[in-house]
Amino acid sequence: MSGWRGRAIETDDMVGPEMAPQSPRRSEAPRLRRGAPRFGWFVETAAAWLLGLLWILPLAYAFWTAFHPPEYSTRLALTAPLTLQNFVHAWEAAPFARYFLNSFLLVTLTLAAQLMLCTLAAYAFARFSFVGRDVLFMLVLMQLMVMPDVLIVENYRTMSRFGLLDTVVAIGLPYMASAFGIFLLRQTFKTVPRELDEAARVEGAGFLQMLWPTRSSRSATTGTTSCGR
Repeated sequence: MSGWRGRAIETDDMVGPEMAPQSPRRSEAPRLRRGAPRFGWFVETAAAWLLGLLWILPLAYAFWTAFHPPEYSTRLALTAPLTLQNFVHAWEAAPFARYFLNSFLLVTLTLAAQLMLCTLAAYAFARFSFVGRDVLFMLVLMQLMVMPDVLIVENYRTMSRFGLLDTVVAIGLPYMASAFGIFLLRQTFKTVPRELDEAARVEGAGFLQMLWPTRSSRSATTGTTSCGR
């Protein structure tokens, strides 16, 4: 062992500094690459701030014109007086109280009808077996592919035949059945095991007692989506 160590030492001494293995030096390329992510982050941040500024400019202009007289709507003056007269003029320009009441009645009527019809239809598609069930459900889903704008003229003709023109019911009646709501509630009912329904029947629960706990979890989602549309 001692002779082997001696030879190893002699070999190392014989190798010159130019032939000895040297640790690889770090090239300049990685240093340049280190700055690239920082530059990209700076560009992305600046672009985000620029887009945010462009997005908020119309809102800032609307806020400025709402609380200042009309003569200051096109020029920015920090000493411009504040006023609420613009809101008074806007409220008196149209019967907004009636508009708000109509919107409330329309949303309430449509939402109540959708929750009732969609729940019953979804429960039937998920729990009952009858001839043509899958075909009917496919037809319901096909309604999602039809744009509401295409049906405006036909809905107007239908409401005209019913004698419901210029009424709140005529606006909400075509939308009281939602294909999306039926699909969403059907998927919820299918996740509930049938054994729970059978156990509830054994305990003496009625149809509504079995239906309500399963539908309440998705009713809020269905209602929010319907109001948003």
